[in-house]
Amino acid sequence: MIESDITRIEQELSVRLPAPYRQFLLDEADNVARLKETSDRIIRLYTTAEKIIAENVDLRADPDLQPTNGDQDPWPLKYLIIGGDGGGDYWCVDLSSTEDIVWQFDHEAYGAFVRNDPPSLRAMIEAFNAPPVVPKPLAIYRCIQGARMTDPADYGPAVFPGSFVVRDRKGRDWTCFPERNLTSDEIGAMIRRLREFPSWYLDEAVKKVRARGGEDELKEYLGSL
Repeated sequence: MIESDITRIEQELSVRLPAPYRQFLLDEADNVARLKETSDRIIRLYTTAEKIIAENVDLRADPDLQPTNGDQDPWPLKYLIIGGDGGGDYWCVDLSSTEDIVWQFDHEAYGAFVRNDPPSLRAMIEAFNAPPVVPKPLAIYRCIQGARMTDPADYGPAVFPGSFVVRDRKGRDWTCFPERNLTSDEIGAMIRRLREFPSWYLDEAVKKVRARGGEDELKEYLGSL
């Protein structure tokens, strides 16, 4: 975006853009537009003068079009819409402030304005440019208190590959086993109640834990029991 675009926005909406937002439009709008086209990130910010004007012009002419504050008050004209999700939520800057703060208008919270997360344009740009965070896969474990991997006939990796001991924050030991599909041999052992497949594995008293953070998350959860 160039200076003439900034001038057009200010003239058509009769506003003066705050310095942080003006700088964002000049320095980052084109890059953000490319990211919206080429990445799979969900980016809500508007990047053209046409879109910014279109989303604000009617509302600034008639603030009652969008009730706020428990649906009791009209739209405060100090807020300029700079992004939206198409479902009634908007991202805004405060025209009366010189601080780099982004506000989110949450229509499901009865028209409340809350600090966005990330809280500023600078932080949003950093988040857009950061490598995507790949969430750890959700794993399911069965954990039994006091079971020891030193008893391999019942609990060890030879029977349950990937099993490990977790000591929770209360100092108790738990042996945890990754949940997985059973092999035909394990199913047969379960039916015959052989030691190779402990009967407690299917006992409802055994804790079944879903975790993404591995041992640390298991320690936190088990320590709360």
